[in-house]
Amino acid sequence: MQAPSQPLPTYDEVLLCTPGTTFEEVALFLRRCLTLGSQEHKVYSLLYADQLSYEVGCQVEALFQSLCLQRHREDYKLVLVCDCDREHCYLPSAFSQYKVLVTPQASLESIQTYLVRHFRVPLQTPSAAVVFKDRVCVRVVASQRAGVGKITAKISGSHFSQGPPDDASPVQQWVNKCLGFRLRGSVRK
Repeated sequence: MQAPSQPLPTYDEVLLCTPGTTFEEVALFLRRCLTLGSQEHKVYSLLYADQLSYEVGCQVEALFQSLCLQRHREDYKLVLVCDCDREHCYLPSAFSQYKVLVTPQASLESIQTYLVRHFRVPLQTPSAAVVFKDRVCVRVVASQRAGVGKITAKISGSHFSQGPPDDASPVQQWVNKCLGFRLRGSVRK
């Protein structure tokens, strides 16, 4: 995010870990990061590495050590993102000697502007993002509790209060129909 035109990470640079993530998935990711051959200078991010099971964590550490003993990229960039409350888990503990505390260098507003720039769908591209006033194709709705009406809140919320224009495209009309909206944005009962 050093420059506004700097791209977002690609699918091969990020692995989102869960308790069900297999060793094979992480091994492929580590090999992509450390193996010679790629001339691109990507930043590989292992997100929620603390979620990996103990067994997978042990195997990942052993693989990382063995790959580092072989010929490998010396200029690799590998980031493990972990929950600070779970830093006692195996993989964060194994890599704790490399730990760096990070504080955002950019303001929240500049981060949001950067993300909106990259997630906005161009006008000429047919997309479900047309139902949002800013044509952003990503929305995040979060809650600490399940089943508290997040979908209903977003549908009846301010994003849809204005509704799409009368000259809505066929894609926009289809999205509205699927989401249960009239062209004016009201929710069907």
